[in-house]
Amino acid sequence: MLDHLGQPLCAPVHQLAEVLSALAQLIRACELSAERGAGALAEAAALRQEIAPVDEQLLNRALALRDSVRVLDRLYVALAERQGCPLLTTDACLRRGQPTLRSPRRGGCRADPGS
Repeated sequence: MLDHLGQPLCAPVHQLAEVLSALAQLIRACELSAERGAGALAEAAALRQEIAPVDEQLLNRALALRDSVRVLDRLYVALAERQGCPLLTTDACLRRGQPTLRSPRRGGCRADPGS
């Protein structure tokens, strides 16, 4: 699904836990079967991306971001800023509340060292 982007992906370390939570909610609401949920989780886990640790710098930047962005989403915004990457999201609320992403760093996200 994301192969067309043409650049490496990166996400904070808690991303898969958030995917798991969202899938579990859909399964509980009978909007997604357990089998399809397991398949979606496997696809998310297999996604080639850099997993960034949540360090003090990232936490401090996330804390400084506007209140209109959910606290955990601030980590994605802070990481995108730090990496000089565009923020890729399907979350309309996050897109509306997202601050302008600017960074002096060029070249986009670093590729996963294992790729």
